[in-house]
Amino acid sequence: MKNKITLLFFLLLSGLMLSACNLPKPTPAGKSLPATIAPAATTVSAPQRVPSLTNTDTVAPSKIPATLTKIPVKTSPAAPAKTATKTPTKAPTQTPTKTATTIAMGNFSTNGDNAVPPADVLEEVTYGGIGGGSDCPVAYPAPIMTSFTEEAELMSVAELRTCGWKPGQRLTGKVTYTDGRTYVKAISVSDKQSDFGTAILEFVPLITDPVGIYLFEISDGSVTFTAKVKFRLPDEPRLYKLSDQQLLFYSFTPREKVRLFMYSCREGSSSGYCNLWGFSSWQKFQIGENGQLLVNAPVDGNYFVAISQAGTEIPFITADPNHTAIYGGIYRILQPVTCKGLKSRLYVGGKARVAFVDGSKTRIRKSPGFSREILYTVPEGTQVTITGGPKCANNSTWWQVRTKSGQIGWMAEYQNKTYLLEPWR
Repeated sequence: MKNKITLLFFLLLSGLMLSACNLPKPTPAGKSLPATIAPAATTVSAPQRVPSLTNTDTVAPSKIPATLTKIPVKTSPAAPAKTATKTPTKAPTQTPTKTATTIAMGNFSTNGDNAVPPADVLEEVTYGGIGGGSDCPVAYPAPIMTSFTEEAELMSVAELRTCGWKPGQRLTGKVTYTDGRTYVKAISVSDKQSDFGTAILEFVPLITDPVGIYLFEISDGSVTFTAKVKFRLPDEPRLYKLSDQQLLFYSFTPREKVRLFMYSCREGSSSGYCNLWGFSSWQKFQIGENGQLLVNAPVDGNYFVAISQAGTEIPFITADPNHTAIYGGIYRILQPVTCKGLKSRLYVGGKARVAFVDGSKTRIRKSPGFSREILYTVPEGTQVTITGGPKCANNSTWWQVRTKSGQIGWMAEYQNKTYLLEPWR
């Protein structure tokens, strides 16, 4: 029995060995499998391609794998800002703008083309004179300062007035400029008893002088009167005589069109004034960008008046070499408005002074007419600027005026046969 079991175990082992010998051998590299042996079928998922993100690639967001969008992007910490070191450089030199410093220029012609005056201009004008009257109406027991100019523009007269000096007394007048320069002149007290010891210091700064506070002084060595006068630039159009060959339009509207008229003396007087001026020539000009215009013209011995684009007469102004007075501004060349009564001597844009008549104050009214509402009263000697008019009322010529303190209203130039307003410098 034992032998039968051993024989059966041996036969089973031999069968297993024979089956192992029949398995296929590995295929050498480069050789294909036999057709009769097919590889087992397998399913392999193809790897998902991740786009390569380069600087030149553009990938639509929908095509970016979800796994990539969920991964936080690591960013390098920002580099600390560098402090810029500025190398000092020399500031460039600025070239002045010509329009701010250059004055437009023109030449006045006296040829026959402009020898006929326009219809609105007079062919002849006469000297009307300026106001007078005593500055010291009563006698004073001792010298006293009666008035002084508080504010004025360059190229206009400023005054310090005193009374009560001895007739014929010698005084010293002194003006100290705002820059420290001084102007000194001798002043003689009037010998006339009716002047009651009047002594006046008059001074005119040139358009080239500085603006600011000037100190006026009148002294006899023991008594001194002082006053501070503020000089400013003109705030209205002005026509200045700079020399015997040049005129300066100043403080006009930029690019404004103006007319310039020249009159020559036809009848002189023993006092040196011209009693009758006759039209000679005229010309149109345009003001420069800065409101100024320099004109070459035969100024010496002639009289010039400008008429602005708005129709305002602007006579030329000239200061004498001694800084004591100015000339000009006393002739009217436009055809006047004729009212009943005396001849008008004023014009819009000109200066006037309340005439010395009887010592009483003169009224400034709301409108032309002696029955109109009274706004202000001003003393004799008050200086005003003519800003409007003329208008006729109550047999007089009325002008709108403005005082130095800013009061505005209407004043009669005359009443009956007496001038209440007179041309002033």
